[in-house]
Amino acid sequence: MANPTASGVSVSKAAGASTPLSALFTYFDADNDIVSFAIKDREIGGGYLTFNGNMQPENVLIDFIPIAQIGQWAFVAGPAGSTSTIGFNAIDREVPLTQVLFRQ
Repeated sequence: MANPTASGVSVSKAAGASTPLSALFTYFDADNDIVSFAIKDREIGGGYLTFNGNMQPENVLIDFIPIAQIGQWAFVAGPAGSTSTIGFNAIDREVPLTQVLFRQ
């Protein structure tokens, strides 16, 4: 069984801009058995994660999300001048989170 890999990109966005998770992270697994992902907005008071447009709790790990739902997730940029770090993990077994720095 191969471990999945994930990578993120650092981006700058205007306050309130929404960016799909699929534009922030890429993931790959050689044996193509990624079944879920985990996500965490690591700061309180900056930007925030959304699922189907609904704000999700900040600084809380949300895991075992079916990978087919990744298109329903986004990150909304916080106030101008703030930064946010988002952790992402593609799961077929336990591996470390990949982080991306998000500047507003």
